[in-house]
Amino acid sequence: MLYKLESWRGMAAIAVVLFHSPFNYYNDKISFINNSYLFVDLFFILSGFVMSFVYTAKIREGGLSFLEFSFLRLARLYPLHLFMLLSWLIYLLTKELFFQQFAIGSPQFSPETNNNLVSFFKHLFLLNGIFPSTPLSWNGPSWSISVEFFTYIIFYLFVISTPKKSLMIPLIFSILFYMALFLLKTGFLEISIGTEIVRCLAGFSLGIYIHRLKQLKEQKLKTKNEKKLNVYVLEIFSISLLCTSITLSGNIIFEFISILSMGIIIYVFSDKNSGSVGKVLETKYLKLIGKWSFSIYMVHSLVISVHKVIADILFPIGYNNLSGYITVIINFSILVMTILVSIFTFKFIEDKFRNKSKETNLKKILTKAPILKNSKKTTCSKL
Repeated sequence: MLYKLESWRGMAAIAVVLFHSPFNYYNDKISFINNSYLFVDLFFILSGFVMSFVYTAKIREGGLSFLEFSFLRLARLYPLHLFMLLSWLIYLLTKELFFQQFAIGSPQFSPETNNNLVSFFKHLFLLNGIFPSTPLSWNGPSWSISVEFFTYIIFYLFVISTPKKSLMIPLIFSILFYMALFLLKTGFLEISIGTEIVRCLAGFSLGIYIHRLKQLKEQKLKTKNEKKLNVYVLEIFSISLLCTSITLSGNIIFEFISILSMGIIIYVFSDKNSGSVGKVLETKYLKLIGKWSFSIYMVHSLVISVHKVIADILFPIGYNNLSGYITVIINFSILVMTILVSIFTFKFIEDKFRNKSKETNLKKILTKAPILKNSKKTTCSKL
């Protein structure tokens, strides 16, 4: 069932790439793409669902310590985050060199860019999405990786301190966090300095609620035909609601409906049974896009920046003034190059370090630590 959700994550990542692309066919983006920043919230809700599905039982049964859990999640996020941060550093230093030596381009480390030593170290320590004074800099999209990692920590504490099957607690937390977003800013779900962690916690809590609701639903007996009919109807309904609400988003009401539709999407497509759309999501290539989705999200900003530089060289009017069919070609190139780079980063960074982290026996490493050895001997001697 997670394959279908992974495919959704892949399509959401593609939508975010197009949202960030400055190459528009018309003067403005089409409404759906212009509001595709909302798909970041799908990432958060989906993370909450998957984390609850994969880790809740392990944590409650004592099979995963806080350090082990934190290590696994850090190993999942940080290698690619660090690789992209260093890639941005090399890229910007190269652009700065061209500006200083040949007066080509613009300064890359001026106050307007926010690319400075302080922001670099915030990125380095995954703090770029936490501090209210941190504007977007370096690899801009990584703000969501920062807040998601700290949300993982809160999730672990949440699991060990709340009742196992409580539906209301995660739902109440989600409502409270979304209310806080509404009170803290006018744009609600558009990125705003200081509210990123709240946005992540709101979506993550909703994801936990959806998983627990799904568990209760699966405990009820239904006939096979009844389930299949429901899946077909719900798939079409949930997709229609999602596309309509995102297209019409521009005010708080439709942003709320978009969040609800994302919750329904995850609930529906986490079902073991598949309708027509579910079967499409389980096809080979969509599953691959889902598999590479984290890399797509992390590398696309740099790919877009390189395309902007190339477009400025090829077109004297500047990339901002391009429109029409040429923008379709450029956006296609951005998507292709993003996917190609993502295949590389997935294979040699993401997958490689994730496998190494799973093979690492953290308990054995910790017990071999000198401090722990000494403390163990002391305890034994006292007994």
